[in-house]
Amino acid sequence: MRAVRFLHVPIENSEVTLLDVGCGRGDFLVRSQYCGYLATGIDFDPETIDIANKRGMKAKVSEIQDLPEDVKYDVISLSHVIEHVKDPIAMLREIHLRLKVGGYFYIATPNFNSAGRETFGKYWRGCDVPRHFHFFNMEQLESILKDVGFSRVERAYDLPQGLICIRSSLRLKYASGVSISTLIKEFRVLVNKKFLSPNRLDISVFRCFRDS
Repeated sequence: MRAVRFLHVPIENSEVTLLDVGCGRGDFLVRSQYCGYLATGIDFDPETIDIANKRGMKAKVSEIQDLPEDVKYDVISLSHVIEHVKDPIAMLREIHLRLKVGGYFYIATPNFNSAGRETFGKYWRGCDVPRHFHFFNMEQLESILKDVGFSRVERAYDLPQGLICIRSSLRLKYASGVSISTLIKEFRVLVNKKFLSPNRLDISVFRCFRDS
């Protein structure tokens, strides 16, 4: 099975701990556990945590700042969560604090400078107002991650996530249906805005490392 969220499959018999912040129903926990991780999830929603636990996952209702500082993880994942929190920088600092030296942090969030956002405007799936409190472009988020303390910050090219966002935006804009000619027109606009280039993708994805 392909490793998920750009994570390497652990060496056999190794104990690699993973924390998924904002784990929801535990879908990623299931996949990461299948890949060989010792996966734990936290979320603020007791209903989704209950579902995750019933699926056999190790998950609990908690915020990252409530976890013990002396418990460190090899991998921490934050997928489409940071845009929902009121103090994203504080959250990132709490995550950095709980990541082992040599550890790996994955983060994904909508890219405000994307071709999709410029094309679809208020119908862009990444807006999701009022559920999204913050919007980041890639350069801004990369700078924040470095300021928080991650020694290496790498952009990841995740075309599938970007295409999913575009598809959702089309459905929002054309809720009653869309013609083939309109689809072609929208596609041409996206091509002109270079929606396939790394900096123009609808979703920003970063791999971050803590080396000290």
